[in-house]
Amino acid sequence: MFETSSAKRRLKEALSLLEEERKLLLKGDLTGLFRFEERRERLIDLLPSIPRAALQANEALVKKVRDTARRNARLLEAFIEGVRAAEARIRALTGGKALGAYREDGSRIEDESGAMTTSRRL
Repeated sequence: MFETSSAKRRLKEALSLLEEERKLLLKGDLTGLFRFEERRERLIDLLPSIPRAALQANEALVKKVRDTARRNARLLEAFIEGVRAAEARIRALTGGKALGAYREDGSRIEDESGAMTTSRRL
């Protein structure tokens, strides 16, 4: 049986990961966010397996995780909005030429059609 202490441990881990995500968002650390994504997704996949009784026993912690996740979602939306605004500004300054996306080694990232891509799932 899923114990309340296991639920509490997972919820605390989720809260810790959300705090780490917040720091990365505030720093604008895209590389860190991309590396962080897999860990976050693994944990998110585990949370639904926590029984309702265990969640109710940790109600305050559940609320804190939910509130922190919502805060991060707002930060992420603002982050994306800022990137889009910067892209629009650069397009205006470069006469509408497409922006490129680049890897750490400086090589261009292209999609299968050969067109440049500027989006990646966060």
